[in-house]
Amino acid sequence: MSEFSISAPDCFFNEKIWTDREIYTELNFSFRSFFKYRIIDPSKSLLNLNLFNNLIYDRICEILNVSKPNKEYGVNLDSKCIEDHFPIANRYFTEINAQRNQRTDAHPYDKHGNLRIRINDKELEKLIHKQNKALEEICSFDFLKYL
Repeated sequence: MSEFSISAPDCFFNEKIWTDREIYTELNFSFRSFFKYRIIDPSKSLLNLNLFNNLIYDRICEILNVSKPNKEYGVNLDSKCIEDHFPIANRYFTEINAQRNQRTDAHPYDKHGNLRIRINDKELEKLIHKQNKALEEICSFDFLKYL
Protein backbone atom coordinates (compact mmCIF):
# COMPACT_ATOMS: atom_id res chain seq x y z
CA MET A 1 0.00 0.00 0.00
CA SER A 2 2.95 2.35 0.33
CA GLU A 3 2.91 3.02 -3.44
CA PHE A 4 -0.65 4.26 -3.04
CA SER A 5 0.47 6.60 -0.26
CA ILE A 6 -2.49 5.69 1.93
CA SER A 7 -1.90 7.29 5.30
CA ALA A 8 -3.38 4.46 7.40
CA PRO A 9 -3.84 1.26 5.35
CA ASP A 10 -3.86 -0.90 8.49
CA CYS A 11 -7.20 0.63 9.48
CA PHE A 12 -8.88 -1.53 6.86
CA PHE A 13 -6.32 -4.04 5.60
CA ASN A 14 -5.82 -6.12 8.72
CA GLU A 15 -6.87 -9.44 10.22
CA LYS A 16 -9.57 -7.88 12.42
CA ILE A 17 -11.39 -6.70 9.32
CA TRP A 18 -10.46 -9.62 7.06
CA THR A 19 -11.29 -12.58 9.30
CA ASP A 20 -11.77 -15.07 6.47
CA ARG A 21 -8.22 -16.16 5.57
CA GLU A 22 -9.24 -17.53 2.17
CA ILE A 23 -10.82 -14.25 1.11
CA TYR A 24 -7.90 -12.25 2.54
CA THR A 25 -5.50 -14.44 0.56
CA GLU A 26 -7.52 -13.78 -2.60
CA LEU A 27 -7.53 -10.06 -1.84
CA ASN A 28 -3.74 -10.07 -1.56
CA PHE A 29 -3.34 -12.19 -4.69
CA SER A 30 -5.53 -9.81 -6.71
CA PHE A 31 -3.59 -6.81 -5.46
CA ARG A 32 -0.20 -8.40 -6.23
CA SER A 33 -1.42 -9.41 -9.70
CA PHE A 34 -2.66 -5.89 -10.31
CA PHE A 35 0.87 -4.57 -9.65
CA LYS A 36 2.61 -7.40 -11.49
CA TYR A 37 0.80 -6.69 -14.76
CA ARG A 38 0.50 -2.93 -14.43
CA ILE A 39 3.12 -2.10 -17.08
CA ILE A 40 3.30 -5.28 -19.17
CA ASP A 41 -0.46 -5.96 -19.49
CA PRO A 42 -2.70 -3.09 -18.34
CA SER A 43 -5.81 -5.09 -19.29
CA LYS A 44 -4.92 -7.93 -16.93
CA SER A 45 -3.88 -5.41 -14.31
CA LEU A 46 -7.26 -3.68 -14.47
CA LEU A 47 -9.08 -7.02 -14.26
CA ASN A 48 -7.24 -7.74 -11.01
CA LEU A 49 -7.80 -4.25 -9.64
CA ASN A 50 -11.52 -4.72 -10.20
CA LEU A 51 -11.44 -8.10 -8.43
CA PHE A 52 -9.66 -6.42 -5.52
CA ASN A 53 -12.34 -3.71 -5.39
CA ASN A 54 -15.14 -6.26 -5.57
CA LEU A 55 -13.76 -8.03 -2.47
CA ILE A 56 -13.41 -4.70 -0.66
CA TYR A 57 -16.95 -3.73 -1.60
CA ASP A 58 -18.36 -7.02 -0.36
CA ARG A 59 -16.51 -6.73 2.94
CA ILE A 60 -17.70 -3.16 3.46
CA CYS A 61 -21.28 -4.31 2.89
CA GLU A 62 -20.83 -7.16 5.37
CA ILE A 63 -19.36 -4.96 8.09
CA LEU A 64 -21.91 -2.17 7.69
CA ASN A 65 -24.75 -4.67 7.23
CA VAL A 66 -25.64 -3.14 3.88
CA SER A 67 -28.14 -5.11 1.88
CA LYS A 68 -26.99 -5.58 -1.70
CA PRO A 69 -29.82 -5.68 -4.26
CA ASN A 70 -28.12 -8.24 -6.51
CA LYS A 71 -25.32 -10.81 -6.68
CA GLU A 72 -23.68 -8.87 -9.53
CA TYR A 73 -21.00 -6.42 -8.44
CA GLY A 74 -21.78 -3.86 -11.17
CA VAL A 75 -25.49 -3.83 -10.36
CA ASN A 76 -24.69 -3.26 -6.70
CA LEU A 77 -22.31 -0.42 -7.52
CA ASP A 78 -24.98 1.20 -9.68
CA SER A 79 -27.45 0.95 -6.78
CA LYS A 80 -25.07 3.17 -4.77
CA CYS A 81 -25.76 1.27 -1.55
CA ILE A 82 -22.42 2.33 0.00
CA GLU A 83 -22.50 5.88 -1.36
CA ASP A 84 -23.68 7.44 1.93
CA HIS A 85 -20.50 6.29 3.70
CA PHE A 86 -18.15 6.13 0.71
CA PRO A 87 -19.16 8.50 -2.11
CA ILE A 88 -15.64 8.64 -3.58
CA ALA A 89 -15.11 4.88 -3.46
CA ASN A 90 -18.53 4.17 -4.94
CA ARG A 91 -17.93 6.62 -7.80
CA TYR A 92 -14.41 5.41 -8.62
CA PHE A 93 -15.16 1.70 -8.13
CA THR A 94 -18.05 2.18 -10.58
CA GLU A 95 -15.76 3.86 -13.09
CA ILE A 96 -13.09 1.17 -12.72
CA ASN A 97 -15.71 -1.56 -13.14
CA ALA A 98 -17.05 0.11 -16.28
CA GLN A 99 -13.55 0.34 -17.72
CA ARG A 100 -12.99 -3.31 -16.84
CA ASN A 101 -16.14 -4.20 -18.78
CA GLN A 102 -15.27 -2.04 -21.79
CA ARG A 103 -11.47 -2.00 -22.03
CA THR A 104 -10.10 -5.38 -20.91
CA ASP A 105 -9.98 -8.97 -22.03
CA ALA A 106 -13.17 -9.61 -20.03
CA HIS A 107 -15.30 -8.98 -23.12
CA PRO A 108 -14.46 -8.76 -26.83
CA TYR A 109 -16.96 -5.96 -27.49
CA ASP A 110 -17.75 -2.65 -25.84
CA LYS A 111 -21.28 -1.67 -24.80
CA HIS A 112 -21.98 -0.38 -28.31
CA GLY A 113 -21.08 -3.70 -29.94
CA ASN A 114 -17.77 -2.48 -31.29
CA LEU A 115 -14.59 -4.44 -30.85
CA ARG A 116 -13.17 -3.20 -27.59
CA ILE A 117 -9.94 -1.22 -27.40
CA ARG A 118 -7.76 -2.44 -24.56
CA ILE A 119 -6.76 0.06 -21.91
CA ASN A 120 -3.20 1.35 -22.12
CA ASP A 121 -0.75 2.07 -19.31
CA LYS A 122 -1.38 5.84 -19.30
CA GLU A 123 -5.14 5.35 -19.00
CA LEU A 124 -4.60 2.79 -16.25
CA GLU A 125 -2.45 5.26 -14.33
CA LYS A 126 -5.37 7.72 -14.30
CA LEU A 127 -7.58 5.02 -12.79
CA ILE A 128 -4.90 4.18 -10.25
CA HIS A 129 -4.91 7.81 -9.12
CA LYS A 130 -8.66 7.51 -8.55
CA GLN A 131 -8.16 4.17 -6.80
CA ASN A 132 -5.77 5.89 -4.41
CA LYS A 133 -8.48 8.41 -3.46
CA ALA A 134 -11.03 5.63 -2.94
CA LEU A 135 -8.68 3.66 -0.70
CA GLU A 136 -7.82 6.77 1.29
CA GLU A 137 -11.53 7.32 1.95
CA ILE A 138 -12.02 3.68 2.98
CA CYS A 139 -8.95 3.58 5.21
CA SER A 140 -10.02 6.73 7.05
CA PHE A 141 -13.29 5.11 8.15
CA ASP A 142 -13.58 3.53 11.62
CA PHE A 143 -14.72 0.01 10.75
CA LEU A 144 -13.84 -1.41 14.16
CA LYS A 145 -16.82 0.30 15.79
CA TYR A 146 -19.07 -1.83 13.54
CA LEU A 147 -17.47 -5.17 14.40
